[in-house]
Amino acid sequence: MADKRIDRNRAGRTPQAPASEARPAADLRIGGRASLEAWLKGQSREAAVAIAARAALRVAPVVRLGASEAFDEKAASQLADLVAGIFRAAALARLAAKYPSRRKELRAAAAADAASSAARATAAATGAAGAAQAERAARAAFAAAYSARVAFAADAPAAAGIAADCAILHPAYVQWQQVLDDATLIARGGTNAAIDAPLWSRGPPPWAADAWAKLKADLPKGEDWEVWIDWYEERLRGGSRGEAVERVFATVPPEVWDKGPAAANAWIKARLPQPKEDDLAQRPALFSFRLADGRIAVAPHSATPEHRAFTQTLLDESRRKAAETRERLERAQADPRLQRTLARLDARLAPPLGDVNAGLVWSSLRALESDVRAYDSEEGRKEHAPDLIAELDDLAATVRDFVSQFPELREIVANQVALALTEAPGALAKAAEASEALAAVAAAHPGLVAPEAPPALREPEEASEAARTPADRAKHLGLRLLTDLNFGRIAAQAREMAVDSWDETRKQVPKAVGKAAGGAVLGGAGLAFGHWAGQDGLTLILAVAGAVGAINAAVGKPGGAFEKLLKTIERIAAKTPAPAPQKPPAPKRPAGKRAAKKTK
Repeated sequence: MADKRIDRNRAGRTPQAPASEARPAADLRIGGRASLEAWLKGQSREAAVAIAARAALRVAPVVRLGASEAFDEKAASQLADLVAGIFRAAALARLAAKYPSRRKELRAAAAADAASSAARATAAATGAAGAAQAERAARAAFAAAYSARVAFAADAPAAAGIAADCAILHPAYVQWQQVLDDATLIARGGTNAAIDAPLWSRGPPPWAADAWAKLKADLPKGEDWEVWIDWYEERLRGGSRGEAVERVFATVPPEVWDKGPAAANAWIKARLPQPKEDDLAQRPALFSFRLADGRIAVAPHSATPEHRAFTQTLLDESRRKAAETRERLERAQADPRLQRTLARLDARLAPPLGDVNAGLVWSSLRALESDVRAYDSEEGRKEHAPDLIAELDDLAATVRDFVSQFPELREIVANQVALALTEAPGALAKAAEASEALAAVAAAHPGLVAPEAPPALREPEEASEAARTPADRAKHLGLRLLTDLNFGRIAAQAREMAVDSWDETRKQVPKAVGKAAGGAVLGGAGLAFGHWAGQDGLTLILAVAGAVGAINAAVGKPGGAFEKLLKTIERIAAKTPAPAPQKPPAPKRPAGKRAAKKTK
């Protein structure tokens, strides 16, 4: 049914524009199917695949929207079939776009995979929910299946048509700005720049973040779904683990898929490389980072509360109490440091729920709790009335209930505890100084580091302004050091990807861009060149190594996180990009022949 509808929609298309007349992405106004197809017809088949695969992956979580909160065993099994079909087709499309030489190898299995994925997913969707939810889920399934079809279309114009169809299969969730951002990346740096970029260039919208959180929670336990969860979250943050890993997800034998998602997941897990000790993946912290337009930028916050409605109620109550208490402190001309703590907490509670950084709120909570402890004493009660101290304590309790709704915060706490910082004033001071040096390093490289990254490295401000005891300073500094680790990881990852892909990147960069490649950096987290592969990237990574080494010397321990990161950075800093191939000189003609030619 869907195929016939799509084929009818293709009637009356405008003639194909010659590739030489294709408009650059900067001049595009992609706002509908026709404009998207017109642009894609001037691009490669791989560009169409990238557009289709990323559009399908963005709508994949809608399979969970609108479904009942309670899932029985049968519904969970049907959901697993549905998600397996979607991810299976998307992985095929991604591999074909990123490594075109694999198309012949995959062609035989792809048609059957796409068809069976769509059929099983549609059946699962219909059985798992009501009519409206079934339609949403089926559209998401067909979008994924069509993304795989694009990769094996007869030619680039046919691929353009299917890709445009894929982008509008879920009209309620079409994000034309995202499609334009993808097209811009392709025009600037080629298909790989787009295929490896973060899935949402401006951060996932609330519906997508909520749906993905619910989907993860509802997948059957004990069936190795972590392999696909990690795969999809890598798509969200951008990057790639390389061709060998990408092939594992796209080449599960049909006979294994026929046994169900659990068997396929186990097959994948058995063939994935074991995590390395020097893994550069971002960890839960106050801030994580990503590559955007070739620079290290702060990644959008992705923490999702367990119960959104209840969490919103707690946030509203926290805001009300914080505003009232802050106003009372101002009237009472309270300690300026206490007022700063409340002002900072008030500001951090102000954004919409989806934009609140729960980690920073928690940091302000710790500073507030430190103040409450200081004033809840014989000396402190002489400065402020007991009911004001009780009001501060009540505010702290409400904020504590609010931040406890975020599962990611528990991971941040666990990582912070693992740092095992000493409370010795000298060691903490040296670590804080080294952490500040890292922020200064980031600020000194604006070509490689976006302007919002250095301020993120200086959070939480309470580490120096409001911590009243060595224990409080250690807790705040620990939060800051978790962010430092993430910055060091992304810097090392960017340098390594640039160096390792330098030779291949030179082949892919458009000639017009290549002429200015000496100082340019491709968008996306998958490819980078120029500054990152050259002297600027080396200077930055060496400076990061110095700061990380100083932190490790102050508070590190043998085999700890900073020592592991330092060893990884030193290994990467020792790499050098492949030299440009030299063209052999043109063969000289024998002197006698040149003379003979002149005579003629």
